[in-house]
Amino acid sequence: MNQPLLTIAVCTRKRPELVKKCLESLLVQKTEVPFDVVVVENDDQQGSRGIIEECIEKATKIGLEMRYFCEPVQNIALARNRAIRECRGDFVLFIDDDETAAEDWVEKMVEIQKRTDADVVQGTCEPVFPDDFPELFRHGSIYPYEAFTEECARVPGVTTNSTLYRLEALSGRENPLDPDYGTTGGSDFELSLYLDGIGKTQYKTALAKVYEFQPLKRASFRFFAERNFREHLNTYRAIRKHCGRMGSLRFIALRLKLKLKGLAKAVLIFPFHPAIASLQFSENLAGLAGLFCAVLGLKKRGYK
Repeated sequence: MNQPLLTIAVCTRKRPELVKKCLESLLVQKTEVPFDVVVVENDDQQGSRGIIEECIEKATKIGLEMRYFCEPVQNIALARNRAIRECRGDFVLFIDDDETAAEDWVEKMVEIQKRTDADVVQGTCEPVFPDDFPELFRHGSIYPYEAFTEECARVPGVTTNSTLYRLEALSGRENPLDPDYGTTGGSDFELSLYLDGIGKTQYKTALAKVYEFQPLKRASFRFFAERNFREHLNTYRAIRKHCGRMGSLRFIALRLKLKLKGLAKAVLIFPFHPAIASLQFSENLAGLAGLFCAVLGLKKRGYK
């Protein structure tokens, strides 16, 4: 096999059918960029190994190297760090196991990296809803994720899904993704703060797209409340680690303002859109609760 420019990394746990679709989308990339694929199963039972090996066979037939590894300890940071260690090129490009890539995804990611000489480039992610996904929950705060439309822009931070990293930029610490966030969530944001702190450039582009399937279990008040709780709790933890007391206070002040504004808006629209208002109210209240718990130094385990 030729030396790849980048390694696409897929970390998966107990999602055999979804990871199959993810890997199949990598088999049909329209690009001249040389790449290989590393799949890390974060499950000591290796329940998806059979399906992954079927995809490896398909990849071999078209001349694409795809390799399988198992990280038995459930911790997404450990799985991602294992993927980074197995990279053979100059870059690692992450995609989540419940996402599929557009056919020009690799081509566009590399195009933006070359144009900007960035250390990190993040693409955009669009939600894919099944037909019976309730309309109400399509209005949740995580949809449509970030409404990012710019062809290319420098940003202060990114997350790991659909993100290209220069491996040299990750070499400054033994574990690029901190395992202390690996069962709570937030390891990718913590990494982004670290990279920003050491002067690494981070860009985002709307040109490179992946599509994330939204399971029906997300269509609940509980899901959106827990998502907001975790996001505020783990964001504060990472900011306190890298930005110190003053940075933490600024973050608290900003988020308090946003959450209180969100609560007020929910109250105002309740007579006209009670269901949407109730969802917004629960999300903002959960965000405040997460922020409060973070200030107290609490952690919420069980991230999946």
